[in-house]
Amino acid sequence: MSDAEQELVEPMRLGETVRRRRIERGLTVAQLAEWCDVSEDTIVTLELGTGPPGVEPLGRVAEALGYPSALALMMDAAAGAAGAPPAVDAQSSTADVAQAFLRGRPDAT
Repeated sequence: MSDAEQELVEPMRLGETVRRRRIERGLTVAQLAEWCDVSEDTIVTLELGTGPPGVEPLGRVAEALGYPSALALMMDAAAGAAGAPPAVDAQSSTADVAQAFLRGRPDAT
């Protein structure tokens, strides 16, 4: 796994991005949890980076925070951790996310 891919899945960085976006949207942990149909503990665990999120809950959180997919949320977190402007953001389409992800892979043609 490349350094970029490790950053992409770093739970703490992902959690920081989720927390930042939640606060930017003016949501409490309870509100985000209710909107995503997950427990408050799930949101707290995700934000603290203390446990791996499930695919389905992560997708719900990403959607609730305005991202087109969980991958877009993870890419935004990885870019922020590297101090780079995000390749994608909450306004990116799914196609934009896929293209940005592939551009970042050395084996993509």
